[in-house]
Amino acid sequence: MTTRENIEKEWREKHWFPFIKDNPNKPWCWESLSKNENVTFNMIMDNPDLPWDPICVSMNPNITVSIVNDNPDYPWSYYLLSANPGINISDLMNLPEEKRKLSTREFPYDDDDTDISNIREWYVRKLSENPTLTIDFVKSNMNLNWSWDNISANPGISCDDIEKNPELPWVWVAQGNLGIVSNPGLTNEFIIKYRHKWNNSMRMDVISSNPNIDIETVMTLGVSLYSWNWNNLSMNPGIHPEDMLSTIGKYGYYWQIGYIAQNPNLTSEFIESHTDSKFWKWKNSQLSANHSKSITEYLTSKYNIDTGYMNPINCPGLANNTNLSWNERVPFHYKLTIMNLEGNANTYYYEMLSKNTLSGWKETFVKDYLNQSK
Repeated sequence: MTTRENIEKEWREKHWFPFIKDNPNKPWCWESLSKNENVTFNMIMDNPDLPWDPICVSMNPNITVSIVNDNPDYPWSYYLLSANPGINISDLMNLPEEKRKLSTREFPYDDDDTDISNIREWYVRKLSENPTLTIDFVKSNMNLNWSWDNISANPGISCDDIEKNPELPWVWVAQGNLGIVSNPGLTNEFIIKYRHKWNNSMRMDVISSNPNIDIETVMTLGVSLYSWNWNNLSMNPGIHPEDMLSTIGKYGYYWQIGYIAQNPNLTSEFIESHTDSKFWKWKNSQLSANHSKSITEYLTSKYNIDTGYMNPINCPGLANNTNLSWNERVPFHYKLTIMNLEGNANTYYYEMLSKNTLSGWKETFVKDYLNQSK
């Protein structure tokens, strides 16, 4: 392992996971924990007494072809494994033929209630979602029953792949927000070039979430203002609060302050400079969900724990905050306990926290570790 991988391993095994094990009475969501990227298969095997969900373990991105191959008796869901980003399709195809059987069924069950627990087949339609899929592999296996809805939306498929292979049965938009419209790799140039494909509100709603879109594209497309999803645009990482400020005259109150508060480009300087109008009304409950470490530091330095930042009313935001360590969350956990919030707020908080990778805290741990080693 690399130095960074060793440091992250220490963080997972000595800082992140022990808190969960030491607090079994908290309403953790074990389905979410089972697929959390911080959980490794070794953790699962070393802690068989914990209520892991094998279905969700099959979705865990740390699961690889070699792990599946070395643990054939584990109750894997091959249907979900097929789309798992940890399952590299090249590695899969290098397995012996009897271990890489492909299924053309859409779903892993039939109407006759067949027991599928021992069916070990990889599902082509789910492989279509796998981000390790390449256009070359697809073209070399055109006889397979691919899902072109999913291939078109697959992040492993680029704009160049689409344009250089016009003969393939691409799907521009499909039910369930699939198709090319949902591909996160779409560039601004591609979006503008094929603007005639995004000519209704459903498609623009999806485009609004594309992480590459910028303010110039929003202004250039010239679609109806009602077509955009302004919530998604307001927190889109490709758009900066300064962009919104410069276009207030054009777009006015279409921008949504509650979602601007969650935009990763937001800074404490911008907040402090824009507090004197009816529009710029910042709320801690919204700011606390921002993944930016600077915003977390801003809130922590500005507000005493008892004045509202670590308040149960901010439960949704704090659950999604990636920067706070377990120790930094202790005051909030204590508040939940003494207020006896055993209902929706408490359950919701731990359900969301079970999904949270706490990537901000992990990154801080890695940086501090490396700095101390110098």
